[in-house]
Amino acid sequence: LTLSYAPAKRISGVSATFSASVGWRQDKNVNSFTQTRRKDHSLNLRGTFTANNVSFYGFSPVAIVEASKTNSNNPLYKSKALKMRMNFVTSF
Repeated sequence: LTLSYAPAKRISGVSATFSASVGWRQDKNVNSFTQTRRKDHSLNLRGTFTANNVSFYGFSPVAIVEASKTNSNNPLYKSKALKMRMNFVTSF
């Protein structure tokens, strides 16, 4: 399940998009490692920021910040992550 929001108003020429998603998973088969069925719950948060007022040869920079967390009854699949990426998009 994903929910996204993109404010119509730009702040200092930067447009933003925010999204949050939740997920769950349950295996049908018993895992030989834990002798139980795997059950996961995940949460992802993401923010995308595009500098529309900056252009390099027709491309604008985009900063993406993403946080994710997965809880599982199997410790092998538990995780936490925080990522930041820089991309470029066309600004024609």
